[in-house]
Amino acid sequence: MLNSSCRKAPLQENIYSPTSSLQDTTNTILGKKLENPYTLQNMRKAYTAITTSNNTKYKILNVDNPVRLTHKYIRFLPKDTLEYDRLVRDTILKLYNTPLDYEIAIQGNYYHDPTVKYNLYTWLYASVPEGHALLPDIQHQFLDSLYIPEEDPLLNTTSNTVANTKTTFSDNDLAGSRQMLINNLLNQAMTQTHNYEYINNTNNKLKTLSYNPQGNITTYDTLLKKLVPLQGVRIRMKRWFTTRIVETDANGNYKSATTFSGPVNYYLFFETSRFDIRTGWFGQASINGPKQTDPWNVTIWPDDINRFYADVFRGAYRYWYGDIGGLYRPTLVTAIKYAARDNNTNTSTHGVATPSLSVFGVFPQIYISRRLNGRITDSDENFTTTVHETAHYTHYRNMLKNFKLMNSMIRESWATAVELYITKKEYQAKGITNYGEPVYFDVSTDFFPTYRGYQLFQVTSSVSYTPLFIDLVDNNNQFQSIGSGNNGALKDNITGYNMPALESYLALVENQNDLRFFLKNHKPVGVTDVQLDDFLSQFKF
Repeated sequence: MLNSSCRKAPLQENIYSPTSSLQDTTNTILGKKLENPYTLQNMRKAYTAITTSNNTKYKILNVDNPVRLTHKYIRFLPKDTLEYDRLVRDTILKLYNTPLDYEIAIQGNYYHDPTVKYNLYTWLYASVPEGHALLPDIQHQFLDSLYIPEEDPLLNTTSNTVANTKTTFSDNDLAGSRQMLINNLLNQAMTQTHNYEYINNTNNKLKTLSYNPQGNITTYDTLLKKLVPLQGVRIRMKRWFTTRIVETDANGNYKSATTFSGPVNYYLFFETSRFDIRTGWFGQASINGPKQTDPWNVTIWPDDINRFYADVFRGAYRYWYGDIGGLYRPTLVTAIKYAARDNNTNTSTHGVATPSLSVFGVFPQIYISRRLNGRITDSDENFTTTVHETAHYTHYRNMLKNFKLMNSMIRESWATAVELYITKKEYQAKGITNYGEPVYFDVSTDFFPTYRGYQLFQVTSSVSYTPLFIDLVDNNNQFQSIGSGNNGALKDNITGYNMPALESYLALVENQNDLRFFLKNHKPVGVTDVQLDDFLSQFKF
């Protein structure tokens, strides 16, 4: 196993005065088990009741009684991350770690079935369309047979052609007997199972008029000292066994394209199709929201653990989807797992990358701690560490030589340069125009690489984290601008290299000789071999 650590020295804590705040969230606590209106038994009973009372039959596509098996209620128990990833990659399955037929007594970040050991995956619940092939080697348990009229293609069409399927929960989009049947059937099924909040017997309509669930997500940035939109997180809207998923936009807004009747359960998942944020080894970082018809707006304040998950998500999202100035995106073998752990480290190590494990997809590839020496880390700290460790992963995946044999100074100095390069883009775009520049010193002096763009550096044989690649790119000679008396500032008369080109060379670099060869063979105009030799001689490879 190959580990690459990210050394992050302590920062001075910021002082915040939020108007309100959440405390560190607890595990979700289940409430009472609800009687399931969607079971075949209940739906058949409901159909008999409404057809008897109306003294008629609903003729839908020449089918007298449409109630039949459309879905199966199943729970899955993956034994490891490989099986978990296989389940998640099945986009038909909308997996939940809480049962779909229970009330939620206390909302939390994560639920773990008490019958399953804490260090193993918990049961995952889903409604599975009839006929959908399951992965036979993954443990699962059949819970019930379902008929879901909202998902029935025979009922949810605008014509008699099933291929023209349009799923909706609107009272107005479907005409005639189809919509009346759906409304009456659901009203009756909800009534006989005592789920009264969904019922209104007036004019054959559900309790709530059709609406599009929506809202806004923001998170507090402790460096900017303000709320910022949280882009890219997934919002789930669930009404019993039916789920719709949307992602927040650049302003943190989301809105379902599908209309619903009746309250929905909201959920926020810190995940995309390319990565997800874990609460540790296994738990998915998420926020279980309320059940309501009103918009769900989430404000994440600084002392909420979700701010930590949001910081890590923002760093990963920028690397995977945002502007990274022409650098390679991480190579997608399986979705990267970022273990954002609510733990403390008494060392200077804030994050660790284990990129070689990504080949197997069994464990998280990146670990980041919430606390350093008892102090909760700040937003840009979490962001930069996420970028640094993702740079290790990307470097490893792009290597055409042996990553394990690479000189540690080259490996860590490259990740440090990427960390500064991408984090500068993030915070300069958000208004701190000199962030990470040689003139920036609005953080403590030992916060590298941000403080003065990592231009203060003392060369020692034991240090792997250097401004080697930063100095190849920038046009600042710290020996002149800062002075030789400050921590032995390097003599940096090199400029003109760029980060994307350097990254392409590094695929074939293991050691100092390799690096020297590629730098000399791709010199910018005005740079000589002698200058390169003099510059490189200052580093203790």
